[in-house]
Amino acid sequence: MKKVRFLFFVLLMFLFHSCLSSTISPIIGLDRIAEKSVSLSPSVVKNYIDDYQSLKRPLFFAVSENGRYSVSWRCYSGECSQDKAYNEVLEYCDKIGLDGKCKIFFQGKKKIYQFPIATDETLGAKIVFPLESFSYGYKNAKGIILYFPGYSAYTWPPDLNDEELPQYVKTLNKKGYDIAKVNIPFYNRDPLMIPDIALYIFQLFNEYRTKGYEKIIFAGQSRGAWSILHAARYIDSSDVYYILSTPVAHGAKGKSWNFRKQDIEFKKLISPIMTGNFVFFFFSNDPYDTGKKAGILSENFSKKAVTMVVDRPYNLAGHGSAWSNLFDINYSQALIHFIEQKTISQIEKSTDLKNWKEITTREHVIKSGAKKITGKKLKDLLDESTIYYPEDEYKQYGWYIRDSPFLKDNHESEVKLSGSYLRGNTYKTTCHIKYSGFRIFRKDLNAWENYKVFQYTDDIYFKVKEDLSAHPFKVQKGYFSTNQ
Repeated sequence: MKKVRFLFFVLLMFLFHSCLSSTISPIIGLDRIAEKSVSLSPSVVKNYIDDYQSLKRPLFFAVSENGRYSVSWRCYSGECSQDKAYNEVLEYCDKIGLDGKCKIFFQGKKKIYQFPIATDETLGAKIVFPLESFSYGYKNAKGIILYFPGYSAYTWPPDLNDEELPQYVKTLNKKGYDIAKVNIPFYNRDPLMIPDIALYIFQLFNEYRTKGYEKIIFAGQSRGAWSILHAARYIDSSDVYYILSTPVAHGAKGKSWNFRKQDIEFKKLISPIMTGNFVFFFFSNDPYDTGKKAGILSENFSKKAVTMVVDRPYNLAGHGSAWSNLFDINYSQALIHFIEQKTISQIEKSTDLKNWKEITTREHVIKSGAKKITGKKLKDLLDESTIYYPEDEYKQYGWYIRDSPFLKDNHESEVKLSGSYLRGNTYKTTCHIKYSGFRIFRKDLNAWENYKVFQYTDDIYFKVKEDLSAHPFKVQKGYFSTNQ
């Protein structure tokens, strides 16, 4: 009887594949056709509805085997090879999806996927306790810091197990606080998931309060800080603390930046918050910020909440300033004082220009005596080289730069930061090295990023962004990868 059932199953599968083979383009392999229903993340459904369906010349729509990630492929101009597009969309999807082989859901407008579209809104967040951190336990720790990073398309955080934290969080760990990083996967970052993320943060508060931690500190940057503010509306406690750096949700999108909408949304976001202890940081030359949030807080934030605002300190610049060593030097002790005393004294030490870790702005670079590199010397330095943070021993988050002088000012000649999401490694980056600097096209931002390069010492350089923030790096010729 079992043998009969098995043969019947084999016959059904044969008929299933035979039917598909008779209606589907022969270039699509049977191993690339879903044999069962897959629950799709909201971002995949949105990508299909808002992106692929509206394309004028769609080629393929591929989905990772776990239903969490999708890739749309279209024909931009002229005649496009179906074979080439098929191979490219699957290669790209497999690399990013990292869960078996991606499946073809659509070829052109034709549906290949044979099942109803179903959505899975399960939050895939993961809490990571850094291996090299001190673990005190709830009985001995002064409190626990739960850190929520900002997002960068599908490339940051680069791994759900990623444990990289700002230096100030590590300093507070040494002073007696347990620390953890909360990574939200890219497929849960759709605005539709904000209520779920807020509920998750609220549940974390109750969980760690139940475990016995005396003080719970939520810290975050950019979209991470924004998500925390959503949850703060539901957390009614005077013993919870928030360290929020540049909270933002409406980012750079080429010409569609909408700063006014961002400020309106920020006002709506903070108005219902009643209690808690908050420190906000805003920085000058931040392309994601209007510079008005400090004023909005002053006029609209609850008077019952303990609130400290550090607005555009003179010696820090750029959206990611809270990750700098200088931020740690200036504010770690002040933050400890705030958590323990609910007051803050703004400490801004003078910058030691002989210490590259304290250099964070273009002004610092110039005053340090660093020399600007241009022309042939710049190309010889960067072309076909890996640049990486000086203390990143394994060069996991570096850029491998390859000059392409014929890039056009449009997204059709896109520059991919193609390090895979769950790997964390050197990104292969095509860029345009000009006489005075270099630039990359950020597909996730739909905008160019321009950099000037300065030599600080024999082996340490700085790339200075348009927001005047300075970022140190070293150079190694060739492509360096821990997964070659």
